[in-house]
Amino acid sequence: MDDRVVDQEQFALVTIQGICFRDQYYSCREALRERWYEKAMIRGWMITISKYNVHEDKLILRPNQNKPDIICSRIHDVEINTKNRDAYFTQMQQLKRMPRRKRQRKDRNKL
Repeated sequence: MDDRVVDQEQFALVTIQGICFRDQYYSCREALRERWYEKAMIRGWMITISKYNVHEDKLILRPNQNKPDIICSRIHDVEINTKNRDAYFTQMQQLKRMPRRKRQRKDRNKL
């Protein structure tokens, strides 16, 4: 296993497509739960990397000193055009904002 510890402070960029580091994209539960990608639509930001694992496609982030490290997994490349991807993310964010009952009712109406 090639578990490389970052000697110098390195950063990843949070974007609408994911967490970008060395031309690869990563994601994690915290980013989805805290709507990082939605916030990145307005303005992306840098986040500190504590270490990364090349063979397992893992990236470990250090959001700040008061929070534990976050383990992210690499998002494997999928051919999808930008327009469809952006529409997908927008729809997902709209669904997340809806109350649960309203979402269920809307899904039943489609059937």
